[in-house]
This record gives sequence, C-alpha cells and structure tokens, in this order.
Amino acid sequence: LGRFIEEAQVVAQLQHPNIIPVHELGQLEDGRLYFTMKEVQGRPLSDLIAAVHAASTDYAWMPTEDGWTFRKLMQVFSQVCAATAFAHSRGVVHRDLKPENILVGQFDEVLVVDWGIAKIVDELRRAQAGDVDPVQSNRSAANLTRMGEVAGTPAYMAPEQAGGLISEVTERTD
Repeated sequence: LGRFIEEAQVVAQLQHPNIIPVHELGQLEDGRLYFTMKEVQGRPLSDLIAAVHAASTDYAWMPTEDGWTFRKLMQVFSQVCAATAFAHSRGVVHRDLKPENILVGQFDEVLVVDWGIAKIVDELRRAQAGDVDPVQSNRSAANLTRMGEVAGTPAYMAPEQAGGLISEVTERTD
C-alpha cells in the first residue's frame, strides 16, 4: 500500500506533458485505495520498435504500414528524455524505464507510465539547498527499499540497481 500511495503522490507532483497525469487519490467505503489517472489509448513503444524492425531490412530502415519510421522512434525517445529530465530535476528516479512503460497514443502523444517503484533521491539535500518544489511523499522509512533489495526489470537495470545498492541509485540510474 505504501508504494501504491507513493506512486500516486509522486506522479501527481510531476506535471509534465509526457508523464501520465494522476488526478485523484482516495479510499472507497470498504477501505480499498484507488487513484485515477488519464486514460491512454495507445501502444507501448516496444510494439512500435518491433514493427519498425520487422519492416526494415539488413541494409535500410523502412517505414511500417502505418508510417512508423526510425526517425519517429527517435522523436519519441527525445520526448521520453525530456520527461525523465524533468522528473530528475524534481528529485525523482523512475527505476523501471523500458519500452513497455512508454505509451504512444493514436495522435503520437508520448507518456511515461508505471512510476510504481520510483525513488525520491536526496529529498533532504534538495530541500536544504532550497530547490524549487522538490517532490515529496508520505511514505515512511519502514516501507522504503532496503539495501540489497532489487526492484525493476532485470534487462533494463543499471548495475547499482541490479546489485541492490540503493544508496547509489541516482538520476544516472535511469
């Protein structure tokens, strides 16, 4: 529950056009927690990458039947970088960036999703330095990822993340 609440709190504070917006966090009468976010009808970037590779040859990048090209994939990547840089500027590391967590809508809107294992880095240092509006959450220290614990998708992890070196997870990890 701590991670669930923290995901909603963190993402709600990351207001950027390429980060999925969270609108509400609440609790139902029966005690179940919920949060609402923008509905996205789109495809994961992994599908688009696979389609471009399938349409291409060993000698040239070719467009897919629906017009996806290597250049369009790079434009999506640029938007993901902008969203990630914004999150980093607010002290948040995604820790699970992968093509499956990037959705592309039918009008080429790009959204980074699934912030469930995001980590707020150097919250105290950032607040003391007077950083403008650092992201905060109500998660208790008892629920934080502990040294040696591993969270994320192995094929996309940085070495410090895969090794459970939580104190070494920084913006560079993404």
